[in-house]
Amino acid sequence: MYSIGRKFNVLVMIIFLFTVIFAFLTPVGAQILIIGDSRSDNDLSYTETLALANQLKSKGYEVLELYRSNATAKNILKGMYDADAVIYVGHGGFQSGNYDMNGGTASPPFALVGSDKFIWGVGDQMREDDGELFTAPFKQDIPVFLLHTCFSTGWVEDKEVKNPIETIYNFASMFIGAGANYYATAWNGAEIIYDFLNGATDFADANNQNYEKIVKSTDYNGNQVWRNDNGYVAFVGNWGGKFPTAAETTAYDDEAAESWYNGNRVRDNLTCKFTVSSSPYYINQPLTFTGASKDLEGYITDYHWNFGDGNETTSSTPVNPTHSYSNPGVYTVTHTVTSNSSKTATSSKTITVVNRNPVASFYLTTSKLVPKTPIGFRSSSYDPDTGDSIVSHTWNFGDGTTGSGEHVQRIYTKDGKYTVTLTVKDKFGKTASKSATITVLTPKPDLVVAKAYKYRGYLYVTVKNQGKASSGACYTRAWYGRYYKNIYTHGLKPGLTKTYRVKFKYRHGRVKTDHFNRIPESNEINNLRYF
Repeated sequence: MYSIGRKFNVLVMIIFLFTVIFAFLTPVGAQILIIGDSRSDNDLSYTETLALANQLKSKGYEVLELYRSNATAKNILKGMYDADAVIYVGHGGFQSGNYDMNGGTASPPFALVGSDKFIWGVGDQMREDDGELFTAPFKQDIPVFLLHTCFSTGWVEDKEVKNPIETIYNFASMFIGAGANYYATAWNGAEIIYDFLNGATDFADANNQNYEKIVKSTDYNGNQVWRNDNGYVAFVGNWGGKFPTAAETTAYDDEAAESWYNGNRVRDNLTCKFTVSSSPYYINQPLTFTGASKDLEGYITDYHWNFGDGNETTSSTPVNPTHSYSNPGVYTVTHTVTSNSSKTATSSKTITVVNRNPVASFYLTTSKLVPKTPIGFRSSSYDPDTGDSIVSHTWNFGDGTTGSGEHVQRIYTKDGKYTVTLTVKDKFGKTASKSATITVLTPKPDLVVAKAYKYRGYLYVTVKNQGKASSGACYTRAWYGRYYKNIYTHGLKPGLTKTYRVKFKYRHGRVKTDHFNRIPESNEINNLRYF
């Protein structure tokens, strides 16, 4: 059975008005992990860590926040992967029978408490509940802060354990065994973090500015455990340890953390990673490959890229190469890095390069669409891919005939609506089509009565040919009741008008040109007008 030591808040401090936060500094970039109130039973822990996270983010830090039910053991361990700093505000766990809750001797193991499981410190390694042992996956020399965590400073609530130095060492071992600097405090307000925000250069400098300055150390198992007599602060590590700047942090890599968590939980110091410019990928389009490899214990001496199409490149310095593919297909890009200790790491990605369809379009080069007259069509099609081109143009004229070529003509024999379709094909066989409907008509006249009015016993009638062909002569009739007058109307060319005058005894009536329907017109129902 496992137990949880209650959170220790002692001594009412003015420091508590600092409920805002801090920043770190370490080597190569990654995230700062903040864990708060994993058991959802202490609002102060939650508000303190939330304010801390907001302050860090406002200063440009990349922060991974785990609060309450989201602070599962899995999420905490994944968040530690490649972390630049770890801040834990919550309970300290112990095994039943290992402490009497009344100032007796505290025996290991001790644990961080997730919302669902314990993360035990066993020697200088960790264990998730009853699982296998592994080394914490964060970077070397990072700061680990435990705030208000029972056993971490030698206190459990208001009782000091009988063996505080041994207890601190046993709690710290899971962190210092992975190369971290361990700092624990039972004071409210995360004061040391404010010291760093206010310019402290390292732990020694921050300690000198702190309300409780640690001045005493005790050797335990070859390690200096720093803690004042009956003190509420503990430190194990390098006083010259620093904290990451905002610029040194980068976004949390969940994919890499998940891979570590589900794997053998061995953190590789040499890692190979890269990204590719955003998809989709087209032929002859320059793609950028951005390396993100690193060696935490040495340095990389060789960067090799194999683009999967027979092309390779190697350099001794980090280069983000660009490469284009001349043919569509699926390519496996492999990046390999070699360290100064001759270790290698490899990463691969599969990309699909596509050839886009050409774009089909065309226009008419003839304005008059009439039967028995050549009508011209010209392609304005194109291929959007660099280096690709259209190799064929095929036409379907909609009357059962076809043609080919970029510029074609067709003579239609009769009136009608015809759907013309152009199909184009590129070098890789991709096709596209475009259709348009044209109307082919024999030009006809269209006679209308443009004006009709009575003036001093005469009727004035203006006839206009608004069609596209000349009209022959016809009769225009004006009438009222049984009374009528037929007006001989001369032929008119397209667009012309002619006005006629005839005696008419009625003031009102109707006028219709081509009264006897002798002229085939494009519109046969617009010949009538009232006056």
